[in-house]
Amino acid sequence: MYKSALQKAIQENGLERFYPPGSPMLDQIANQAPGKISQVCAQWKIPKEIGADLVRLGLYDIILYVGKLDNISRFRGDTNDT
Repeated sequence: MYKSALQKAIQENGLERFYPPGSPMLDQIANQAPGKISQVCAQWKIPKEIGADLVRLGLYDIILYVGKLDNISRFRGDTNDT
């Protein structure tokens, strides 16, 4: 189930360069997905249908920038000092 969803996402988003046919990384993501999706659904209290959509995020390296607003503004180059 998850592998076909991942393969579809790869095709739709042009990720074949990162996940060529027969990629062991794709198999690894698909094999880990059921347990991880169940865990996320339980912790976030979301339906499994929504959780199943989150499996596509496993294809990406996700980086979150967290900080105080003034630090983020300086990081982006905003110079609106009032």
